Amino acid sequence: MLHGSLASSGWGSKTVLKIIPAAIAAAALFAASTASAATMLFQFDSANSSINITNDTTFCLGSCHLSAALQTPFSDITLSEGQSQTFDFAKFSIAPGFGGGKADVTANLAFIVPDAGPATTGGKAIYGTLAGVFSAGGLVWNDPVQQFTTSDGSKFTVTFNNISAAGFGNSAIDTITITADSITAVPEPASWALLIVGVGMIGTVLRRKHSFGAAAA
Repeated sequence: MLHGSLASSGWGSKTVLKIIPAAIAAAALFAASTASAATMLFQFDSANSSINITNDTTFCLGSCHLSAALQTPFSDITLSEGQSQTFDFAKFSIAPGFGGGKADVTANLAFIVPDAGPATTGGKAIYGTLAGVFSAGGLVWNDPVQQFTTSDGSKFTVTFNNISAAGFGNSAIDTITITADSITAVPEPASWALLIVGVGMIGTVLRRKHSFGAAAA
């Protein structure tokens, strides 16, 4: 009786076997779409980012003080999970005297997006120059690697890269590396619709089977 009711209604076992895999496939596509779309956008707040030099002590003929300037504007960065990107953060320059010096440096990198940070650290710099023609120096950060967690649970790392340089000229570029450690995926509307259709198909099958079973009884 039950078998006959299901067969006559068009909802036989063959139909059920076709629909359930389709629904499972829809859910799988939902998961795959969500994973592939997972990226993290970084937009930097240049107005609240900074690089400062203090306690600049020199031993030189003429002036050989150290100065620094942010390399703004910082371009937006979009990363997939596990990806990294390095960009120019600040340019350090030595006045063209004869001699060298040492200084304390503080840095601050602020974000508009994501909603985390800012990354802040300090370090020590030593440097020397021959009239700005040939220069050498180094900068070592005290806390170079910092990890942050956003409000949606995503994690990223900011790495302030040290400087060790020697060569012609009187300047050097300090860089920062951004790494997207883990990204909490936010499904797109089309992905949600796909999942809802799949779940709805399973629910329809189950309701039909229940109603036909009750009628047969």
